[in-house]
Amino acid sequence: MNRPENFSSWATGASRSRSAGESLEEDLSRIAAVRAVIGDRPLMLDANQRFKPGEALQRIKAYARFNPVWMEEPMASDDALSHARLAANSPVPIALGEEVSTRFEFWNYVSAAAVHYLQPNVLKVGGISEWLKLAHLGNCANLFIAPHGALEASVIVAPAIPGCYAVENIDGGSFVDQGIAFETMKIENGTVTLLDLPGLGVEFDMDTLASYRSDPNAEIPLADPKKFYDNE
Repeated sequence: MNRPENFSSWATGASRSRSAGESLEEDLSRIAAVRAVIGDRPLMLDANQRFKPGEALQRIKAYARFNPVWMEEPMASDDALSHARLAANSPVPIALGEEVSTRFEFWNYVSAAAVHYLQPNVLKVGGISEWLKLAHLGNCANLFIAPHGALEASVIVAPAIPGCYAVENIDGGSFVDQGIAFETMKIENGTVTLLDLPGLGVEFDMDTLASYRSDPNAEIPLADPKKFYDNE
């Protein structure tokens, strides 16, 4: 249980804990350890789509004693109906969206009252313009919008949405963490300070990006399905 102590050094605003252990007792032990480290700071739980409907409600009721902000992705992200049933009975708000890619999928969740915190990822939904449409869709249903990952792009769109929740900064997920951009923003005490640069305010490392350039004339062989089935 060393991870809570390691995270506490930078998680000055909020902390997120993976739930969905092999047993409920294991989950409760892990969550209790995180809560003990962070005190009364916001705590988010994430199941990574692990649970089945009945199990999800059972576990969330047990987690509620730790007062989490949300339960993220409790079930398969394409099961809007089960999430609607869960959201109507869960003592903890439901968050999801990082694995939802189209406006039609988001509409299924919003129209069914199946989510409380909408988490579109600007890189997965088709860019800034589409992200803003999804965020406004959530606003129309009076939902919280919590941008998922894509730090450099998310901190640009977040201020454009009324009542936008905190941006999730995934360790290793930003352009800077991936080594393809120079540091152009300052993160201190959970707050991002942007520089006065155009566009996203990102200065890409063109030399590093060049190593990922592919030959536009390259031929990519398709998988042979016969070989796949022959190996079964």
